[in-house]
Amino acid sequence: MAKLRDWIDERTGYRHLLHALVLLNFPVGRGARWRYVWGGSLALMFVVELITGTLLMTVYSPSEAAAWGSVQYLETASIWGGFIRGVHHYTSHMMLVVILLHGLSVIVTAGYRRPKEFTYWTGLLLAGLVLALAVSGNPLPWDQKGYWAYQIETGIAGTMPLIGSALKTMLVGGSEFGNLTLTRLYTLHVVVLPVLAMLLLIVHVALMRREKLRLMRTLAIQTTVDRLVAGETAGGLEPYWPFQTTRNLFVFALLMTLVVVQVVAYPRLRERGLASDTGNWEFDLPVAEISLQAPADRDIPYTARPEWFVRFLFELRHRVDKRQEVLVTGALPLAVLGVLLVLPFFEKILGRTLGYGLAVVLSLAGIAGAVYLTYAGYERDRLDGEFQQARQRELNYAGRALWLARHNGIPPEGPVALLHNDAKAKGPLLFSAHCATCHTWNGHDGTGRVTMEVVQGRKQPFTPTAADLAGFGTRDWIAEFLARPNDDRFFGHTDRAKGGERLKNGEMAKWAAENLAPEGPVTTVQLKAVAALLAREADRRDAAPIDAKEIELGVAAFNGDLTDEKNEPIEYAQCLQCHSLKAGDPDGLGSSGISPAPDLNGYGSKRWLRDFLRNPGDKRFYGKKNIMPAFDDSRLSERDLDLLVDWMRGEWQRPVTD
Repeated sequence: MAKLRDWIDERTGYRHLLHALVLLNFPVGRGARWRYVWGGSLALMFVVELITGTLLMTVYSPSEAAAWGSVQYLETASIWGGFIRGVHHYTSHMMLVVILLHGLSVIVTAGYRRPKEFTYWTGLLLAGLVLALAVSGNPLPWDQKGYWAYQIETGIAGTMPLIGSALKTMLVGGSEFGNLTLTRLYTLHVVVLPVLAMLLLIVHVALMRREKLRLMRTLAIQTTVDRLVAGETAGGLEPYWPFQTTRNLFVFALLMTLVVVQVVAYPRLRERGLASDTGNWEFDLPVAEISLQAPADRDIPYTARPEWFVRFLFELRHRVDKRQEVLVTGALPLAVLGVLLVLPFFEKILGRTLGYGLAVVLSLAGIAGAVYLTYAGYERDRLDGEFQQARQRELNYAGRALWLARHNGIPPEGPVALLHNDAKAKGPLLFSAHCATCHTWNGHDGTGRVTMEVVQGRKQPFTPTAADLAGFGTRDWIAEFLARPNDDRFFGHTDRAKGGERLKNGEMAKWAAENLAPEGPVTTVQLKAVAALLAREADRRDAAPIDAKEIELGVAAFNGDLTDEKNEPIEYAQCLQCHSLKAGDPDGLGSSGISPAPDLNGYGSKRWLRDFLRNPGDKRFYGKKNIMPAFDDSRLSERDLDLLVDWMRGEWQRPVTD
């Protein structure tokens, strides 16, 4: 067997080649150093990426209809799936940090000098490939975060001079993001870029060891190596194993420990920075369990930000005039790349001292500038209340989508349908789009965002021209409306709209002023009984049981049958004079026609709301006094109408609580 190995080695030199590739039994010039650990650590992390990436490939499916669902399955149903995905993700980001440290070390130690120019250049190419791997991998889950970050990153690439448009088309797979984008990214991420990186790594290592490979072919150096392997030292040299190898392994273990800490701790740390105002959203999942953003969807709002490693370009892009963006996103990266490529020639052109000094200064200044811009961008977002609320809403949508997927599975039409067919998720968006121009919901637009308007040159919260509809149809909302119809929460600002003064100064306002206690005969208890009667018509799922005696009192108050303490009839303007309600009008006589007002049969129910939104000017509702637009099929589809109504009534699938 030994003769066979000798025979093969004589013809191929494989022993020396293996020594070069695995970095074993080579003499280390000037001894082992801690500053040499970055290259070996990067190689080991690349192996981790290959292993974890291969495991992820067994579950992942690269298509719009399946990508998010496969990652969600990986996170929730696959053994150790979430941990493996986290290690893969954070290791790629850690590699970028180490590349930065390794590159800085090479420049500070002048590792680009003759005869190491090609070693330096292949290292630059490797760094670019690792960056490309990170960029191509982030959108693969096809969630909101990766989808929108890739929009920004390809947008930056698209502004590069000459090649920008073609480069963006190549990265996107066409003019729009879709299946071609995913399949192209997947092919790049798992085949093209890893193969190129491995081939380039082999070349890089071979270049690093080319002198030793040549010298080891001589008997004298081979003898030295034999002595080194035996544990001896010669001429200030040390064997790579164990001196340098143990240093590499120690730093690699430390870096991977940091990666694992990120995987485990980050979901819990994220809770501390959340905005307190969530728009009255009921949490579906604990924040620590939300490891995936909502499925990629243009119709679900998301405040896009790129990943941290290109955040400085994003920040710089927004600090310059629109006409100068191309200089930041296109010319600047090309200029930086050009400087890095010609760095080995600085000393030849400018002299050893000046060239070296300029290389170090430019490198440190570039890194410091990028770090500052990155920090400034994150700090600006941290101090921006609207941005933090937006992030909270996005986290709410992510939790909702994950909860629905766990309990109902992924719909056949794809994960986008999870939120599109869900009243809790889609209802606020529909309210914001169609209703928030006049109404509010707890003071905001339904999604938690306070709409602003400019009045006399000053920005202030939007003043609605119609009622705040949060809690519409509940006992409390109805009771408050009956007691104070002209309150700012209800008809107080309707006079800002054309014809709205007829509501603000109409019969309801007069009735409340003339008939309610303390000046009027109708007491608070009786008023709340009427509210309970109307709330029963709405039949909301979140309504508390109503006592039969309270309903009886409500019917009497609605019908005008109230009596005082002496059992004498009370004179007041009863509800039945204007409104129809079979519970208060058993004979079905309805309104007397004195003052047309909405029919209250089924008031606040799903059918009543649907009919009202379709045609609020119908004689059953506001008739000629109507100032509200009708939402016909052209403005609101049947499905969207149902989702909006269900959300307003609190009708959506909820987690079962004990």
